Formats: sequence, C-alpha cells, structure tokens
Amino acid sequence: MQARIAAAILAAAALPLGPALAQDAPEMEILADLPVGPGNLTVTEDGAVVISAHPSYESDSIGVIVSPDGAVAPFPPAETGADMQRVLSVRADGNGQVWMLSGMPGPGGKAFYIVDAKTGALVRTIEVEAPGSFLNDMALALGKGAVIISNPGAGASLDVLDVESGTLRRVLIGHPSVSPEDIDAPIDGIPLAQGRDENGELVPMRSGVNPITIDADEEWVYYGAMTGATLWRVRVDDLLDETLSEDALAARVEPYGDKAPSAGITIDDAGNVYVADVGARGIGVTTPDGAYRVLVQDDALIDWPDGLTVGGDGYVYFAANGLYRGWASHAHMPPAGPPFKLVRFKALAPTTAGR
Repeated sequence: MQARIAAAILAAAALPLGPALAQDAPEMEILADLPVGPGNLTVTEDGAVVISAHPSYESDSIGVIVSPDGAVAPFPPAETGADMQRVLSVRADGNGQVWMLSGMPGPGGKAFYIVDAKTGALVRTIEVEAPGSFLNDMALALGKGAVIISNPGAGASLDVLDVESGTLRRVLIGHPSVSPEDIDAPIDGIPLAQGRDENGELVPMRSGVNPITIDADEEWVYYGAMTGATLWRVRVDDLLDETLSEDALAARVEPYGDKAPSAGITIDDAGNVYVADVGARGIGVTTPDGAYRVLVQDDALIDWPDGLTVGGDGYVYFAANGLYRGWASHAHMPPAGPPFKLVRFKALAPTTAGR
C-alpha cells in the first residue's frame, strides 16, 4: 500500500496544473449578486443556498441565504449571529438544518452551530477544544453519527466529531493524503505565496488537507491537500472504527484520481468529484477512472473558487472570492470586492444536496 501511495504522489507531481478545457463545457448561470466575500456554500432541501461570509473579509453578517427567487438576506438573522463566531464551512443536513463550522486558526475554542434553515434559529452548539488546529471544511455523515473535518493545522489530519457526545478525535495525522505535496500552485504563472523569507524571497505555498466531501450513501469520504494533485478517499466506517491502529487505518486510504490545487470539492451520485481549480480559474472534474479535466473556465467569474456544492436539482453551485489577491505573490493585483457572484452549472449526473 505504501508503494502505491508513493507512486500516486510521484505521478501527480508530474501533472500539468492547467488541464485543457472540456469541449462539452456546460453553460454557467449567474443566480445572484452577493454582498459578502463568499466562503463555502450549501443548498437546502428547499433549494435555498446558504453562503458563509469568508472570515478574511469584513462582514456584518455570518453569511447570507439566497432564496430560489434570487432574494438575498443575512443568514442567520442578526439576533442569532450575535452569539456566533465567524464561520467558513457550511453544510445542509437534509433535515431542515444547516451546520456551520467556526474553526479558524488562532486562540479560542472552535464550534459547530446547527441552525434552522427556515427560521435561522440556533438549534444547538457543539463546542470543541482543538488547539493548534484549523477546522477548515466538513462532510456530514449524520446517518452514522459523525462529521468528518479537514484539518490542515499543525500536523495535518482528518478529524472525526462524534455528534452525540461532542468529542473530537484526530486521525491520519501527518499521513501523505493530508499533507501538502511539493508542487507549486500558480495563478497567472506566479506560484501562490502568502509570505516572504528573511531575504525577501517569496515562499511558495505548501498547504495540507482542505477540500473534503462525502458520497450520498455516506460510504466514502473524498479529500486532498490544497497544494496537492492527488484526490484520496477512505471509507467512513474505517474512520469511525476506533479499534484500528493508525497504521491499519492508513493502509485503507486509497488514491482516487488526479486533481488540481484546490480549496473545495463536491460530488455527484455517479462518483464524479468536482474540483475548484484555482490555477485554471475554473471548475474541473475527477471521474471514477481517475482522470481529471477542466469543465468550465472564466477569468472573472471563477477567480479563486473557494467552495463548491451540489443541490438536489442536478446542478453544481459555486462562488469565487479572489482571496489570493491580498497575498505576497499577487499583491500587485487590486483586491476583490462586491458584488460577488453565485453561479451554477449542470452536473454530469444526478446530485444529492448536502455534499
């Protein structure tokens, strides 16, 4: 198994970072203008889209909700949001509730907020202690009583939340599947870099596990490093099996296919994994045969796609926020600002909301 993982990483390192655009590119549809810098997004069973306000942008609200008729309103309402920290990851659970994760790095605790999708009322708060962690994005496996979180913080890992007890457990710490690969993530030919070394030279970004999703049957979790060209998967049951040693669990992780450097993924019911391709300013897809290609591309609409999701209507939804424009590597570019766009396109296969 270790040889297989090593071979997958070596093969991925040779991949081009700007795959050719698919000839059968689906048509994109702009649904709404967004007043906040969008983070992640999710579609409720009623067809509303909940979008977090990315914590890197100033915002008077935790997020917004876009109704099926295109109306935009704060979400949750101000009276609820006043008791919440800023969130990044959001996921509709299919039971009328939206899970919102406040897990940014830094001092203070982390929290999962469960909010009524229609009223915006706070139903439950699960507070967890995770010092040194960055609880970035999550995949709901509520049928199995768990939430799986990508954690690119110190000693990258997947984290498993037991919903009933509220306890958090780290797994696959430092495993190749959660660690950054030694590849650059260029935009406009310039490798992404958030800072410089003591000589003033750009330090190319190397960032661990970030995008994560789960299939509708809650069988497999799919994930990968932000600066990585490999998409991985592991069975949910194996993540939940506390009798497995770290080595035994690691042996059950498998490469699923190629991907581009990315901050977000989602999946349809046929196993096609859609990838927010930051370098191509596009959305790509990793098909079940492991091949990767760019489906849609637009320099303006898809300038740093941060979150991807699918609704129950057969569409992939995304919003881009130009986040990298404030980083050292691209400080020459003007910052992104509102209005940001909520966009969708037809998926390659039927979809189940909450991915």
